[in-house]
Amino acid sequence: MKNKFLYQKQSGELLYNFLMSDVSKESLRADELLVLQRRKNMFTKNERNITHEFIACLNTYRTHASNTLRRSQSAMMQWVNAQLLLNDWLLKEKIPALGDLLHLNAMLTGKNKIFFRTQDIFTFGVKHPSPAELSTLMSRFFLWLNEALVKDPIYAAFMCRYFIVSVHPFSDANGRTSQLMADYFLLRNNYLPQIFFSRLEKLVVGNHETRSYMNPKRAFQRFIQTIVNAYDLSELYRCVKAD
Repeated sequence: MKNKFLYQKQSGELLYNFLMSDVSKESLRADELLVLQRRKNMFTKNERNITHEFIACLNTYRTHASNTLRRSQSAMMQWVNAQLLLNDWLLKEKIPALGDLLHLNAMLTGKNKIFFRTQDIFTFGVKHPSPAELSTLMSRFFLWLNEALVKDPIYAAFMCRYFIVSVHPFSDANGRTSQLMADYFLLRNNYLPQIFFSRLEKLVVGNHETRSYMNPKRAFQRFIQTIVNAYDLSELYRCVKAD
């Protein structure tokens, strides 16, 4: 029992160190970024304007990837409102702070005000950091994020997805919150948003003495693939419209 207690106290710090060190190696992402840049350039060449009809097509696939959005009309409305918030951020060229993340999660869960979860939580067999650690972990992450956005916006978008899902700071809508935060940084840098064909558990990472569902390189590959999925869909859409 003593060892388990120590593990629970240390888990947040160990997870942070793992995510912020091993994942950040340049060699993990050079090839994937090259593929993504080529697809983006091809899209820019073929599509001068992203039409509202195409965005609607993208959103259809995006919502189908979420069991919550498919099954709940209220969750769908909350998702739409959260996307409007992102549009407002884009117009203002906003760099979101921790308070904005809380606001985004509140919109996705239909609450007036949101706080970090107050109970321990397990997902897919992985224990996430304790509630007492969340404020410090997320504050440290946003300090890192402000610098990373300047140096490597795609990697910053990836870490929004990977870090938030792995820490699971909220009692609900962690996946949707992390997805929209990542999408915002993609859109802000003129990339298409993510299109998912896989389950959320593929991005959850275990830490000290737990089973890791995915190593950092594989997680980044999957993240890049979700963006490439959007470009694949855009090519299919263009061909259908041409016919």
